[in-house]
Amino acid sequence: TVRRQVEHMTRLVEDLLDLNRITKGKLSLSREPLDLARVVDRTVHGLKASGYLDKHLVRLDLSSAWARADQARVEQIAANLIGNAVKYTPEGGEIVVAVRRARDVSVLRVRDSGIGMSQELAARVFDLFVQGERMLDHGAGGLGIGLALVKRLAELHGGSVTAASEGPGRGAEFTVALPAIEAP
Repeated sequence: TVRRQVEHMTRLVEDLLDLNRITKGKLSLSREPLDLARVVDRTVHGLKASGYLDKHLVRLDLSSAWARADQARVEQIAANLIGNAVKYTPEGGEIVVAVRRARDVSVLRVRDSGIGMSQELAARVFDLFVQGERMLDHGAGGLGIGLALVKRLAELHGGSVTAASEGPGRGAEFTVALPAIEAP
Protein backbone atom coordinates (compact mmCIF):
# COMPACT_ATOMS: atom_id res chain seq x y z
CA THR A 1 0.00 0.00 0.00
CA VAL A 2 2.78 2.43 0.90
CA ARG A 3 4.64 1.61 -2.33
CA ARG A 4 1.50 2.26 -4.41
CA GLN A 5 0.88 5.54 -2.62
CA VAL A 6 4.47 6.68 -3.18
CA GLU A 7 4.22 5.74 -6.86
CA HIS A 8 0.92 7.64 -7.11
CA MET A 9 2.41 10.74 -5.46
CA THR A 10 5.46 10.54 -7.73
CA ARG A 11 3.23 10.43 -10.83
CA LEU A 12 1.19 13.33 -9.49
CA VAL A 13 4.26 15.51 -8.93
CA GLU A 14 5.64 14.55 -12.36
CA ASP A 15 2.30 15.47 -13.98
CA LEU A 16 2.29 18.85 -12.22
CA LEU A 17 5.85 19.53 -13.37
CA ASP A 18 4.97 18.52 -16.94
CA LEU A 19 1.94 20.81 -16.96
CA ASN A 20 4.16 23.64 -15.76
CA ARG A 21 6.69 22.92 -18.53
CA ILE A 22 3.96 22.82 -21.16
CA THR A 23 2.42 26.08 -19.92
CA LYS A 24 5.82 27.79 -20.09
CA GLY A 25 6.61 26.27 -23.49
CA LYS A 26 9.60 24.38 -22.08
CA LEU A 27 8.50 20.80 -22.76
CA SER A 28 10.24 19.33 -25.78
CA LEU A 29 9.13 16.18 -27.52
CA SER A 30 11.51 13.52 -28.77
CA ARG A 31 9.46 12.35 -31.75
CA GLU A 32 10.12 9.14 -33.59
CA PRO A 33 7.99 6.73 -35.62
CA LEU A 34 6.00 4.65 -33.10
CA ASP A 35 3.45 1.90 -33.38
CA LEU A 36 0.91 3.09 -30.82
CA ALA A 37 -0.35 -0.47 -30.38
CA ARG A 38 3.07 -1.63 -29.14
CA VAL A 39 3.50 1.34 -26.81
CA VAL A 40 0.01 0.92 -25.34
CA ASP A 41 0.46 -2.85 -24.99
CA ARG A 42 3.71 -2.30 -23.07
CA THR A 43 2.04 0.32 -20.85
CA VAL A 44 -0.92 -1.93 -20.02
CA HIS A 45 1.33 -4.90 -19.26
CA GLY A 46 3.42 -2.70 -16.95
CA LEU A 47 0.27 -1.62 -15.09
CA LYS A 48 -0.89 -5.24 -14.85
CA ALA A 49 2.51 -6.38 -13.52
CA SER A 50 2.31 -3.74 -10.78
CA GLY A 51 -1.09 -5.07 -9.67
CA TYR A 52 -2.79 -1.76 -10.51
CA LEU A 53 -5.36 -3.44 -12.77
CA ASP A 54 -6.03 -6.52 -10.63
CA LYS A 55 -9.57 -5.54 -9.62
CA HIS A 56 -10.80 -4.82 -13.15
CA LEU A 57 -11.33 -6.79 -16.34
CA VAL A 58 -9.00 -5.12 -18.85
CA ARG A 59 -9.39 -6.07 -22.49
CA LEU A 60 -7.01 -5.04 -25.26
CA ASP A 61 -8.10 -4.52 -28.87
CA LEU A 62 -4.92 -3.40 -30.59
CA SER A 63 -4.15 -2.95 -34.27
CA SER A 64 -1.00 -1.40 -35.64
CA ALA A 65 -1.31 2.39 -35.93
CA TRP A 66 1.76 4.53 -36.48
CA ALA A 67 2.44 8.13 -35.45
CA ARG A 68 5.50 10.34 -35.13
CA ALA A 69 5.42 10.79 -31.38
CA ASP A 70 7.37 10.90 -28.14
CA GLN A 71 7.23 7.40 -26.65
CA ALA A 72 7.41 8.52 -23.02
CA ARG A 73 4.57 11.01 -23.59
CA VAL A 74 2.39 8.44 -25.37
CA GLU A 75 2.94 6.09 -22.42
CA GLN A 76 1.97 8.95 -20.11
CA ILE A 77 -1.22 9.61 -22.11
CA ALA A 78 -2.18 5.93 -22.04
CA ALA A 79 -1.38 5.50 -18.33
CA ASN A 80 -3.39 8.60 -17.39
CA LEU A 81 -6.44 7.49 -19.40
CA ILE A 82 -6.29 3.95 -18.02
CA GLY A 83 -5.72 5.27 -14.49
CA ASN A 84 -8.75 7.51 -14.88
CA ALA A 85 -10.83 4.51 -15.98
CA VAL A 86 -9.65 2.52 -12.95
CA LYS A 87 -10.56 5.37 -10.58
CA TYR A 88 -14.10 5.71 -11.88
CA THR A 89 -14.93 2.06 -12.54
CA PRO A 90 -16.08 -0.14 -9.64
CA GLU A 91 -14.17 -3.33 -8.89
CA GLY A 92 -14.99 -6.03 -11.42
CA GLY A 93 -15.85 -3.45 -14.07
CA GLU A 94 -14.55 -3.63 -17.61
CA ILE A 95 -11.99 -1.38 -19.27
CA VAL A 96 -11.35 -1.73 -22.99
CA VAL A 97 -8.18 -0.22 -24.44
CA ALA A 98 -8.12 -0.05 -28.23
CA VAL A 99 -5.73 1.27 -30.87
CA ARG A 100 -6.69 1.62 -34.54
CA ARG A 101 -5.77 3.59 -37.61
CA ALA A 102 -8.71 5.57 -38.97
CA ARG A 103 -7.84 7.29 -42.26
CA ASP A 104 -5.25 9.95 -41.44
CA VAL A 105 -5.22 9.52 -37.65
CA SER A 106 -3.98 6.91 -35.22
CA VAL A 107 -6.56 6.48 -32.48
CA LEU A 108 -6.20 5.39 -28.86
CA ARG A 109 -9.55 4.73 -27.19
CA VAL A 110 -10.15 3.85 -23.54
CA ARG A 111 -13.72 2.83 -22.68
CA ASP A 112 -14.94 1.81 -19.24
CA SER A 113 -18.12 0.50 -17.63
CA GLY A 114 -17.76 2.96 -14.76
CA ILE A 115 -19.84 5.70 -13.24
CA GLY A 116 -19.98 7.79 -16.42
CA MET A 117 -20.53 11.53 -16.45
CA SER A 118 -23.01 14.18 -17.42
CA GLN A 119 -22.75 15.95 -20.78
CA GLU A 120 -21.82 19.13 -18.90
CA LEU A 121 -18.87 17.39 -17.23
CA ALA A 122 -17.79 15.71 -20.49
CA ALA A 123 -17.57 19.17 -22.08
CA ARG A 124 -15.10 20.45 -19.49
CA VAL A 125 -13.39 17.32 -18.12
CA PHE A 126 -10.05 18.30 -19.76
CA ASP A 127 -9.90 21.63 -17.93
CA LEU A 128 -7.32 21.83 -15.17
CA PHE A 129 -8.60 20.83 -11.71
CA VAL A 130 -11.99 19.60 -12.98
CA GLN A 131 -12.99 16.35 -11.28
CA GLY A 132 -15.81 13.87 -11.53
CA GLU A 133 -17.79 12.94 -8.45
CA ARG A 134 -16.15 10.44 -6.17
CA MET A 135 -17.51 6.94 -5.89
CA LEU A 136 -18.45 6.53 -2.24
CA ASP A 137 -17.37 2.90 -2.02
CA HIS A 138 -14.27 3.29 -4.17
CA GLY A 139 -12.48 6.36 -2.84
CA ALA A 140 -11.85 7.46 -6.42
CA GLY A 141 -10.98 10.90 -7.48
CA GLY A 142 -7.95 12.94 -8.14
CA LEU A 143 -6.86 16.51 -8.40
CA GLY A 144 -8.09 17.06 -11.94
CA ILE A 145 -4.61 17.12 -13.46
CA GLY A 146 -4.29 13.88 -15.46
CA LEU A 147 -6.86 14.61 -18.17
CA ALA A 148 -5.67 18.20 -18.56
CA LEU A 149 -2.18 16.81 -19.14
CA VAL A 150 -3.51 14.25 -21.65
CA LYS A 151 -5.16 17.05 -23.63
CA ARG A 152 -2.05 19.22 -23.71
CA LEU A 153 0.24 16.33 -24.65
CA ALA A 154 -2.10 15.27 -27.47
CA GLU A 155 -2.19 18.84 -28.76
CA LEU A 156 1.62 19.12 -28.63
CA HIS A 157 1.67 16.11 -30.97
CA GLY A 158 -0.77 17.86 -33.33
CA GLY A 159 -3.63 15.69 -32.13
CA SER A 160 -6.77 15.95 -30.06
CA VAL A 161 -8.71 14.20 -27.33
CA THR A 162 -12.44 13.86 -26.68
CA ALA A 163 -14.60 12.49 -23.90
CA ALA A 164 -18.01 10.91 -24.26
CA SER A 165 -20.54 9.30 -21.95
CA GLU A 166 -24.17 8.32 -22.26
CA GLY A 167 -24.65 9.76 -18.79
CA PRO A 168 -24.18 8.83 -15.14
CA GLY A 169 -23.88 5.10 -14.58
CA ARG A 170 -23.24 4.42 -18.27
CA GLY A 171 -19.43 4.42 -18.44
CA ALA A 172 -17.18 6.78 -20.34
CA GLU A 173 -14.99 6.76 -23.43
CA PHE A 174 -11.87 8.82 -24.05
CA THR A 175 -10.42 9.07 -27.55
CA VAL A 176 -7.00 10.42 -28.48
CA ALA A 177 -6.31 11.02 -32.17
CA LEU A 178 -2.76 11.68 -33.37
CA PRO A 179 -1.69 12.37 -36.97
CA ALA A 180 -0.95 9.01 -38.56
CA ILE A 181 2.13 8.09 -40.56
CA GLU A 182 2.87 5.04 -42.65
CA ALA A 183 4.78 2.23 -40.98
CA PRO A 184 8.51 2.67 -41.63
